[in-house]
Amino acid sequence: MFINSNPKDFLTRFRKDEDGGMIIFSLYLFVMMLAIGGMAVDLMRFETARAQLQSCTDTALLAAADLDQGNDPATVFNDYMDKCGMSDFVQTGSPVVVEGINYRSVTADATIELPTLFMNMMGITQLDAPSTGTAIESVSEVEISLVLDISGSMGWASNTGTTTKLEELQAAANLFVDMIYQRSDPDEVSISIIPYSTQVALPPNLLDQYNVTRGHNYSSCVNFDYDDFNTVSLPTNQALEHTQHFAPWGKYGPVRYDHYNRSYVCRPEAASAILPMSGDPDVLKAHINALTPGGNTSIDIGVKWGVALLDPSAQPAINALIANNEVNSVFSGRPYTVASGQSMKIVIVMTDGKNTTQYMLDDTLRGSMSDVYEDPVSGHYFVDSDEEGHRDGDGIPDERWFYPRAERYGWGNQWRRDWEVPANLRQLPYSELMNEVTMQYNADYHYGRQHDWSSDYNSQYNNILETVNAGTKNSRLDDICDVAKSDPNNMVVYTIGFEVDDPSAAVMADCASSASHFYRVGGPEIMDAFQSIARQVNELRLVQ
Repeated sequence: MFINSNPKDFLTRFRKDEDGGMIIFSLYLFVMMLAIGGMAVDLMRFETARAQLQSCTDTALLAAADLDQGNDPATVFNDYMDKCGMSDFVQTGSPVVVEGINYRSVTADATIELPTLFMNMMGITQLDAPSTGTAIESVSEVEISLVLDISGSMGWASNTGTTTKLEELQAAANLFVDMIYQRSDPDEVSISIIPYSTQVALPPNLLDQYNVTRGHNYSSCVNFDYDDFNTVSLPTNQALEHTQHFAPWGKYGPVRYDHYNRSYVCRPEAASAILPMSGDPDVLKAHINALTPGGNTSIDIGVKWGVALLDPSAQPAINALIANNEVNSVFSGRPYTVASGQSMKIVIVMTDGKNTTQYMLDDTLRGSMSDVYEDPVSGHYFVDSDEEGHRDGDGIPDERWFYPRAERYGWGNQWRRDWEVPANLRQLPYSELMNEVTMQYNADYHYGRQHDWSSDYNSQYNNILETVNAGTKNSRLDDICDVAKSDPNNMVVYTIGFEVDDPSAAVMADCASSASHFYRVGGPEIMDAFQSIARQVNELRLVQ
């Protein structure tokens, strides 16, 4: 065998020889695959550990933040972490507990230091799996004012054609009450129902808590000045004017004769009055179900009372009702102040239309006597008004007493002399007269038919009737909604336009706290609006 002993030739042949080259490349690939696969294993171990730690931390945080459990929140958190086997990973200083009245926040940090199995080949010897979170439970004491339209148009058929608008409202409001108290303790949520039509009627016991000089005992409303709509407060010592009792429309006579259902400006039936601050779902729903339609529309006055019963200035009135066992004592101290941090205040305003004319009587009639007298035996009326000649054709001039019943039923001899009328006639104050007949009846039968129809009628109707027009009421509504939305007591205003036209929708949208707080609905959609609002009360949430 010939052996070339030349070293140079040997090195040249070795350099050019390609035998075994793939083995080296394969070794490189294997090492790289091993590193990548090992990295994936380490990352999977990391993510599993992190997910387990986060899940355990979240559960512990929620349990510790629960206001219904009476144990120390830090102890509860640590106990949960120990049972998960994760207590060793809680960071020093955790958990951090912040508490207030009806508020608890629990924050914690935890970290697992996970040694790597493969990534240490790349110099990474440890992966830190962090877990951090905050659980907040804020079970606010919720104060709600349900401001509900019960004007005459609410008795009309809804878009469904099968039910009235009031019936649709009642079903939706009942559902709202059920949803609120399914999610809340009745001691934590108070609801006031404020029905409104031409006016807002107060129950007499609530009216008695305000500085109102009563002019009668037939109904319980108050008149507001324009400036009253520039503030949500209504101090109980503020002088308020008692609304005079009357029904402006319809030629309805004494109820004992005609049995008409008259439309009083201030509705006297108990079901049409405010129900202040209740936490009893059955009582609330019974009040809602008893509502009946009638009268004009005064959204501005409804909202004024709705926000007033959420403002701390109403505390003396509510405390007095509590003392009289007319409001549950659990609501002592309400409406809360913003400084207490205790309350979320919600106003829900529903209407099916728009502001219409508000009617009032001239102040000269307040407490004054009318010219109408009543026979307490027969109940017949006589008007102290001279005949001026012999207008009734009986040939006896200048008789003193006009007898409206004779005129009404087409009898002759419409005037009487003193000795021809009952001796015990009783002069009626305007408040009592207006409780028995409408303004139109009084103006028509008692005056208009006597002498000059136009002047006599106007003297008892147009000349003593004062009005607040729709434009003024819209401006007052804008004002009270604006101050409610900017109020430091954090009032949230929801509005519901139920089968309203475009101008009314614009007014109600402006009143709401935001575009998302306004609902324009028709028919059964009003149910969806109340459901949506109810879902936004008292939530427990976990935040990062």
